[in-house]
Formats: sequence, structure tokens, C-alpha cells
Amino acid sequence: GFSKCGYSEKAFGVLSEMRDFGYLPNQFTVGGLLSCASLDVRAGTQLHGLSLKHGLFLADAFVGTELLCLYGRLGLLEMAEQVFEDMPLKSLVTWNHMMSLLGERGFLKECTFLFRELVRMGACLSKCSFLGVLSGVSCESDLDISKQLHCSAKKKGLDCEVFIVNSLISAYGKCGMIHMAERVFEEATSCDMVSWNAIIGATAKSENHLRALKLFLSMSEHEVSPNQGTDIT
Repeated sequence: GFSKCGYSEKAFGVLSEMRDFGYLPNQFTVGGLLSCASLDVRAGTQLHGLSLKHGLFLADAFVGTELLCLYGRLGLLEMAEQVFEDMPLKSLVTWNHMMSLLGERGFLKECTFLFRELVRMGACLSKCSFLGVLSGVSCESDLDISKQLHCSAKKKGLDCEVFIVNSLISAYGKCGMIHMAERVFEEATSCDMVSWNAIIGATAKSENHLRALKLFLSMSEHEVSPNQGTDIT
């Protein structure tokens, strides 16, 4: 309860009392503490050491994944990568979080390597597996991987997922392939405000301001209202 509410000091106090009474922490005890949003590096490394001491890091993927996420939240990518490398057991959630951390920080090559490893292992990919890699697309040279991910998402039947649609629109826009971004938008079975903002923003940045304006005006026909993220400039 304290961890979920961000009260890390109180949560640590309960852990201390628990140990004083002779109760050993399990992976859920440590994992719950690691998920606390207000946790700092010092507390995180203490829990890291505790999980190693009691064999919790080796028990399953839960504690390792929470550690990875904590270091990621704190901006400690190298430590997150080390945790990932050291984990004997990894779940799909573990892989997805690691790819997201790498993708969001622009390490597309490393992110793509992990994605291909998942494919090679025959893992059942989820939409989050694609989102992590797509978040790393930033320029025209990333077009090939964008197309490969699009094709793979289609094969998995995930290309109609609105989060995938939005990420593909954004990725193709960054690659300068506006016609591909528009095709994804037009073929989508469902779009949300993010979809509209993504296609309008991508079109505007390509300097096709007339097309961006037409898309903007057509929002009302689809009963969608612009918000602060709608940019046609």
C-alpha cells in the first residue's frame, strides 16, 4: 500500500519491522518496493543487494524486471542494461521494458538487436514489443527497420492496434515517408486523437501545409475536436 502511494520511507519502515520479527522478504515484497515512484538510487541499490542476498533475483523475472524499470526511471541506462544481462530468467515484459528504454533514448540499433533475438527465440510478440523499437525511429536512415516492423506487425495481426498505428504514422513521418504515414492512417480501422495529431504533424513538417490544413478541417467530419497537441504549423 505505501509503495503504490509513493511513501517509500514508510514502506521501508514496514520492511525493517518485518525483518525484525524474523520474516524474510520474498520477490513480491521487494518487487512492490521497487515499483515505488519516489524511490531513489540509494534505496534501489539497497533493494538490489537484498534481492541478491536472498536469491530473489534468481527466482523468477519479477524482481529483475522491477529493478530494470527502476534504473530506467532514474535515467541509469547502463545499470538497467546490466540487470538485463545478469537476469537468468526473462519474461516478455522484461524484454519489452528493455527495448522501450533503449528506443526512447535513441539506441535503435541495440533495440532492434533485442527485437530480432525475440523473433529468433520464437517469442509471442505483443504490441509493446513493437512500440519499444518504433519509439527509437528518428530519421530517414531508419526507414528499412520501420518497414520491417510494419510488415511483422501485419503478420502478427497487430497493425490494426491503435497504439501501433500511431507509432507507425510517427515513424514514417520521421523518415520523411508521408505517403506511407497517410496510408497507415487511412487503412486504420480505428483512430484516436493521437492518430490525428500524428498524421497532421507529420504532414505539416513535410511542408505540405495545404494537406495538413485539409486534414485539420476534416476532423470535425469525424467528430474529433482538436486539442493542444494538434499542430498544423
